[in-house]
Amino acid sequence: MNHESLTMNNEPKIMAEQSLKNKTVKGVGWSAIDNVAGHGVTFIVSVVLARLLTPEHYGLIGIIAIFTAVCQTLINAGFTTALILKNNRKWISVLVL
Repeated sequence: MNHESLTMNNEPKIMAEQSLKNKTVKGVGWSAIDNVAGHGVTFIVSVVLARLLTPEHYGLIGIIAIFTAVCQTLINAGFTTALILKNNRKWISVLVL
């Protein structure tokens, strides 16, 4: 028996031993770390930009950030799927859906 066959045979056994609860806890933990790290980086970038830019330019960046957040919300809400499914209709009818 070589080392690879032992690894392949034991791998499903190890995965089966992990409970769904453990997997869920690990997944939630990693998701929380990702969320906190993302917000932390955004905050640090905002502080650096606030120090480097004039108030007018920083305000413009804020307006762009709001526009980007609204667009991202539309994308996450399935707006692209509606456009693909209803490509022969007018834009206003797609937005009402």
